Amino acid sequence: MFVCINCGAEAEKRFYQYGKDVIRLADCQCCNKVVDKYVEYDKPLICVDVFLQNFEAYRHLLINENISSKGRITFVLLLNEAFGAWHAERAKILEISPSLTIHQLAAIFYIKLFQAVFEHIVFSVSIYLLFRLLTSEPKTSLDLISIFKHSIIGSYGNFFSTLLIIWKLNNDWSDILLVSAILLLTHIQIQRTFHSPVPKYTIATIVSISLILKFAIRSYISHFIVYDSSSFE
Repeated sequence: MFVCINCGAEAEKRFYQYGKDVIRLADCQCCNKVVDKYVEYDKPLICVDVFLQNFEAYRHLLINENISSKGRITFVLLLNEAFGAWHAERAKILEISPSLTIHQLAAIFYIKLFQAVFEHIVFSVSIYLLFRLLTSEPKTSLDLISIFKHSIIGSYGNFFSTLLIIWKLNNDWSDILLVSAILLLTHIQIQRTFHSPVPKYTIATIVSISLILKFAIRSYISHFIVYDSSSFE
């Protein structure tokens, strides 16, 4: 089952196939608009609309295309997030323990990868519990596994952090603030996609609290874990 990207109503089809290369887009019976215009869009154009936080593009990708079911995408996003966290602490780690080998640095990267997974678990549980507490959403609409997958999908904004690292701009506070804003807006849009009846300010509150908790966990772990040569002996 698909949904209309405009009004969110369920739709049986997005298009009608009349031949190998001939289709006609289906109209929504509720709003009389095209169910999913992105069927005819190239993927780069869809990505641009997603980056611009277009709500309809999120509905297309997350519901009609269901990209969260594609494990490779979520794994790449996790690797990217782990790399950003690893790079952010790499200089400090080498300053404290300059004798670390390349293999030990690689081990730290994998630790950051598991840490990223744990942070997403914390974020997902927080989203789940806050929706149960602050909204009247039915329990059937709250699936913890799906929330976890969407949490990882929502971290695509960390690719901007990777670009900042490549361009050597990652220490600029304005760039860090921009990436944080992108992550916040992305998670809000994702939750709006699946919980459109819930008021926007409620979703924004839920996402903000969950992100604060996630970053607090990251800060706590980074503060208490010491990486030195003895840790790997």
